[in-house]
Order: sequence, then C-alpha cells, then structure tokens
Amino acid sequence: MLWRTHFLGGVITGYLISEPSNALAAMTIGGISALLPDIDSPYSYVGSRLLPTAWALKLTVGHRGIFHSILAAAVIALLLMIVPQDLLLKQVMFVVVFIGYLSHILLDSLSGGTYLLYPVPIKFSVSIIKTGGIIEKLVVVPVLLFFAAWFFIKTVVSLLC
Repeated sequence: MLWRTHFLGGVITGYLISEPSNALAAMTIGGISALLPDIDSPYSYVGSRLLPTAWALKLTVGHRGIFHSILAAAVIALLLMIVPQDLLLKQVMFVVVFIGYLSHILLDSLSGGTYLLYPVPIKFSVSIIKTGGIIEKLVVVPVLLFFAAWFFIKTVVSLLC
C-alpha cells in the first residue's frame, strides 16, 4: 500500500479507539504510527527520510519482515511510551501507537501479505489490492479519505460546541 493509504488507515483507527477529548491527538499519532513499519524500505515515505537506517534494515532483515509484525508493533509502542510522563498518557500512547502500527500491517495483508506472527514463518495474505494500483488509488484512498475527513470534522465540531 502507498503511504497515503497507511496514514489514513492509522488516522481512522486512532479515531475509532479514542475518546472525544483526545481524538485529534489519537488521529495524528495513529496516522504517524501507521507509517513506521516501512522504516525497512528506502523507497517508503519514512525510509526515504532515514536512508541509512532504511537501507541497513532492508539489507539485514528485508522489507515486510520483522517490522511488519505484531512483535514490532508492541516493541515500538513500548519504546514510545517513554515520551509522556503521566501513567494514563503512557497507556493511551501505547494503545494508539500499537493499533496505528497494526493498521499498516493489516492493510499490507491485502496487498502481498505480511509475517504478522514473526518469527513464525507464516505469511498472512489476502492479496486483493495491488500496491499503487487503480483499486487503491480510485477506491481505497478516497474511501479512507472520506472517513478520515468525516471523523476530523465531527471531532472539531464536537470540541467547538
């Protein structure tokens, strides 16, 4: 999937698991977290900005390997918990990062598959969408964009009222 698809998927999952009072933050963190699994590809949105790291990971662990797993989602979410000082914020951060990251992996299962249970060598794949193909560009991205925009507007209106 393209980075836009992953970002929008993370935004939507962030909204779906948030409380109205923290929906905007959850949508932002969910969207950013959904981009993180592609750190193992120098051609991705994140990887192209961190080229030495992306190339090192691609050459050592490959793309859609360990970084596209539940294990990586949990480790990254745990590492990012150090940012907030408050225990409740740490828990919220873990959940939002974990779910946002996982949304990427699940979307990639629709386009080639992932090793969701890494290190167990079982590939989870439905492969109904070609990355960057016409279905992704003309159906998936517009649908995700519609829901992300709807949730964003709904959140902003509820905060203003």
